[in-house]
Amino acid sequence: MGMWGGSQLLLLCILVSALCSGCQNHGGRPPADQHRLSMAMSTKGLNDALKALVPELADVVGQLVIPDITGHVDLGIAVIDYSLSDLVINQVTIDSLLVETMVETQELEVLLNNAGIDMSFSWEFKQEGWPYVGDDGTGTAVLTGLSLDAESGFVYDEVCAMPEALFTQFNGQIDNMSIHLDGGASPLYNLILDAFIEVIEDDFEDELFEILGGAVQDAINTMITNGSAQYATMDGIDAVNLRYIDVPTIYDGYAVLQQTGYCYDIAVDWTGHTAPQNLPQ
Repeated sequence: MGMWGGSQLLLLCILVSALCSGCQNHGGRPPADQHRLSMAMSTKGLNDALKALVPELADVVGQLVIPDITGHVDLGIAVIDYSLSDLVINQVTIDSLLVETMVETQELEVLLNNAGIDMSFSWEFKQEGWPYVGDDGTGTAVLTGLSLDAESGFVYDEVCAMPEALFTQFNGQIDNMSIHLDGGASPLYNLILDAFIEVIEDDFEDELFEILGGAVQDAINTMITNGSAQYATMDGIDAVNLRYIDVPTIYDGYAVLQQTGYCYDIAVDWTGHTAPQNLPQ
């Protein structure tokens, strides 16, 4: 929480008090079903929040560790065992990340549009049978026009008091993938090159969509987390608690989140009150 001035915190408490029914001198924490705040956000508001997260999302994707990929494939003229390792994402671009409401299923449709990824990697293969030819080298991959269409439901985390986005399904598309391999010297390499590149393309498509889907899901959860405040404290008394208490309710064009809205000791005489010191950061 950022630094609050005493007058700002008092104003917040008075505002919350006006919004919460009977929110005065309860002496204890009132039941959540009696005292709460509703925070509604339109799809435009949600998309503005996600727009601000796009640069961070691109940075996060660029720093992700991609596990080694291994496989066994029959390329017609040879059966090979192969591996792709040292996979590094060198650059990520994302045009937009948007959501639309899905009232019937109480989900959000999440759309990532026109992303691009540049990668580098190492490769190797070995023929399974005689004469057991092997080869290795390095490679680069350039993916453009990458898009993701996901449907996100929500579950409530009781421990963290936070709704959590959970993708129920997603589909991806890549308009173009260009792969270039270096280092191959064996006669077999030249014979299987085109087929081997097709295998690599399939592996990259599966792996990258899984990684990208997880990163986008985390971005949605970051947006949710940023809207929750734990406590504002005044003179050592917990004054306001704005934690979420349920999953969002989805309407046509907007979503509503319920927050606790607990208020404590608001109806007091503030005459001569001194602004509190050492408030939470």
